[in-house]
Amino acid sequence: MKKLSCLLLMLVCLVAMPLGAQTTNQVIKSWNLLTFSDETIKNLEADTEHWEYNSKGRYANTQPNDGEELKANGVVIKETAGLFIGAGMEAGTLLLRHAMGDNNGLQMQRNRPIRIDGLLAGQSVIIKMISSSKDSHGISEVSNLEGEVGESTYKAQNINTYSLRVVADGSISFTNSGGVVYKEISINEAVADERPQLPKVRISQVQEVDTVINGMDKTFKRISLACDDPQATIYFTTTSFGNIKDYQQVYKEAFLVERNSYLRAYATRGSQYRDSEMLQEYIEVPLSFPSEGKPWVLDPEKLDRGAIATEISTDTYLISWRWLVDDPIDVCFNIYVDGEKLNSSPLRKTNVSYRKEGIEKIEIEAISDGQAFERSEAIFLKNAHLEIPLNRPASGSNESGDYYYIPGDCMAADVDGDGQYEIVMKWDPSNQKDNSQGGYTGNVLIDAYELDGQHLWRIDLGKNIRAGAHYTQLMVYDLDGDGKAEVACKTAPGTIDGKGNYVLMNNDDPQADYRKTYNNKDGIIITGPEYLTVFSGLSGEALATTAYQPARNYISNWGDSYGNRSERYLACVAYLNGQTPSLVMCRGYYTSSFLWAVDFDGKELKTRWLHESKKAGVGAYGEGAHGLSVADVDGDGYDEIVYGACCIDHDGSLIYRTGLGHGDAMHVGDLNPDRPGLEVMMVHEETDAAYGIEMRDALTGEVIAGTFAGTDVGRSVCADINKDYRGCEFWGYGNSVYSAQNSIIGSKKPSANFRSYWDGDIQEEVTEKGKIEKCDGVSSNKTLVDFASKYGAGTNLIKATPCLQADLFGDWREEQIYYDQATKSKLLIFSTTSSTLYKVPCLMQDHHYRMATVWQTSAYNQPPHLGYYLPDYIEYLKEQEAALEQIHSAAPIVEKRYYDLTGRRIEAAENGIFIQENIHSDGHISRLKVAL
Repeated sequence: MKKLSCLLLMLVCLVAMPLGAQTTNQVIKSWNLLTFSDETIKNLEADTEHWEYNSKGRYANTQPNDGEELKANGVVIKETAGLFIGAGMEAGTLLLRHAMGDNNGLQMQRNRPIRIDGLLAGQSVIIKMISSSKDSHGISEVSNLEGEVGESTYKAQNINTYSLRVVADGSISFTNSGGVVYKEISINEAVADERPQLPKVRISQVQEVDTVINGMDKTFKRISLACDDPQATIYFTTTSFGNIKDYQQVYKEAFLVERNSYLRAYATRGSQYRDSEMLQEYIEVPLSFPSEGKPWVLDPEKLDRGAIATEISTDTYLISWRWLVDDPIDVCFNIYVDGEKLNSSPLRKTNVSYRKEGIEKIEIEAISDGQAFERSEAIFLKNAHLEIPLNRPASGSNESGDYYYIPGDCMAADVDGDGQYEIVMKWDPSNQKDNSQGGYTGNVLIDAYELDGQHLWRIDLGKNIRAGAHYTQLMVYDLDGDGKAEVACKTAPGTIDGKGNYVLMNNDDPQADYRKTYNNKDGIIITGPEYLTVFSGLSGEALATTAYQPARNYISNWGDSYGNRSERYLACVAYLNGQTPSLVMCRGYYTSSFLWAVDFDGKELKTRWLHESKKAGVGAYGEGAHGLSVADVDGDGYDEIVYGACCIDHDGSLIYRTGLGHGDAMHVGDLNPDRPGLEVMMVHEETDAAYGIEMRDALTGEVIAGTFAGTDVGRSVCADINKDYRGCEFWGYGNSVYSAQNSIIGSKKPSANFRSYWDGDIQEEVTEKGKIEKCDGVSSNKTLVDFASKYGAGTNLIKATPCLQADLFGDWREEQIYYDQATKSKLLIFSTTSSTLYKVPCLMQDHHYRMATVWQTSAYNQPPHLGYYLPDYIEYLKEQEAALEQIHSAAPIVEKRYYDLTGRRIEAAENGIFIQENIHSDGHISRLKVAL
């Protein structure tokens, strides 16, 4: 019986595997021009006579080449050894791109042949290249090669692959038609492969899995794979682009597919077998979102009523307060001024203007079902703003000279659990530096203040944390769920917590000084211990510290030798499991990129996952921006990380990369409400990027709007500034303003920095340099308020933004925090003086927006966006009110659903007031207001 089983297995294999030889291409020689070794970089750095480094991540020739193999520091550059480039390319026209991510390669800005010697007739030459500009270029002519070349083959912004055949033994050459970047060149030879081929992997089972996420029914698919060779190993990926081997994982058991995915799988079994053919199957999963079109209420903070009285003019106030997500659907309000009721009947709105001399006290009373359930006292904002006095640090002096302190980024969080936000702020020394610059900096200090100005604590990050926009990314959020926010950031030996104690690990020396000079740049820190520390938001005491991951020396080649790439950090907070927050600390984005997810349980820090992208053209490598965003892009109820031009899933795997590379500004939200899900709008730095400004699907990376720029597009805004066009308009490149549908609506480009909710309508305004403007992109730019000129407000030093913009108190319009430019010893929190007819829940209780206020100050400050389209949500609220009055169907009820005031589905009827939706057997839907 054993022999029969073996025979049957052999027959199966014979049927499944072709017995004849298969011809394959064997690589004889290849030049991978996407990466350059540490040795090459060091030689290029040392050879200043022949090579010059520029800020774009490339080395350019400083003298015409001689037609021989390229050399650096007297040594042949091994990555280009064997390539003979035609002589006479003048200075600056021959470039080695080594730190530009997907844009790496050998760039030639003059038409010259590349010669390769010693080839044999019949061998194939594969050349991968791209035009270095918006113009179409390629291979114009060849010698001793046959194949299609010339103008008909030229491409502009896409990879161009030439497959040419050697005609006769000897040398070959090929010449470019204009500016191009060679990425890979290989010499191949056809050989017969006699090995049997493994049977193709097949999908053995597709099982639908029903689940409920955040009150919404979801259907996923569980996929089982099989191969008829039981000894084969199956590799698979649901990443729909790139080489499968860059993203593959070993198949061990059935796996869950939560979104539309392009499944690829193959089988392998040692060197004596040929790999199977590739299984390629598109798996469709219904796409839906837990809160599409409405606020996503995931884990809302406990907030008070946030009542304020903003002084409009002498003795005239705009009184406003929060509408909270846990308010009953019938909530209304009374206003008491010095104990006297102001309104004759309860108010449904959340703001009112009132004038009276000598007001001392204003209170807001919340009512439901005719009964008062809360009474809150308003904070007065004299002259339309709240002043918080600061304990400004003393000036200092170091090796680079004197410096003084300036208020920097601010974060809002409830550190004491009283329902009111406190302000955690960063003090920046005046000698802070960009990573590309040398110089010693003063210490970075972190303070916390109550709104009344009480100074809670100060943290000193010490001399081994350099000051600058890209170094300290301050995260302030309730990480352990105790109702009180913690503070987290990168630390090092020398850091002193809010209790006056050093933050240390092992036997590290708190007095150690790791500042050194590299590449003629002093004050650089690229050695020494690195920590991640969580501090108490209430006391500033260090609660937990762990070694920072990855360390600087985790990889040997960051692309430079002085920390310009390894010391660029980003950070955010994300609900990666859909229930509790995680820190995500990020390192690198020009080249290698790492995202480290860490959980804090109140006692210790534990790694959830570490995403690594160390290979050019793969994963997040070279795709990062000077900021990031948190969003549930696939509707699975878990947060993903939009990391510039790519997206990282909640489990640390890659969802997509666009290949468009680095950029300075990005916006994520429901930017086009007529498409499912969310969108990303981003600008890009590389002059040869296919899009300098683009809007894309946040889930797939598909570009749905945008244009080629041919230049570094530094800043941009995406905001709903024009009510005549659906969705958000965007701009940044040239003077054109684009609609979400990719049409140019006008050329009256607004400022390109922050979007804001400020006046009384439901469109957005723009903010830059302390000035809020009303714009439509077509004909008008109107200044609403200029905080800098009217109040002497100072802005963030790097990008002229507010220190923070968020819905801090009052109704749903946003507050902006600046500082007193003259004394630099006060924070100024401004709130709108415009009334509004619209009632919107507190923006901070929309999960997408709340996460955005946490990452807002990471590197180059970017404004928060809602996770829904506000004009449509306003209409939804009106419909809900109207639906409550509808006549109910007489047909039997077959299903009941329950919703809170935001439209968020709840599992069952709860105490309080909610909406019950009845599904009748005749298909009708009725709604009624229910009180328990």
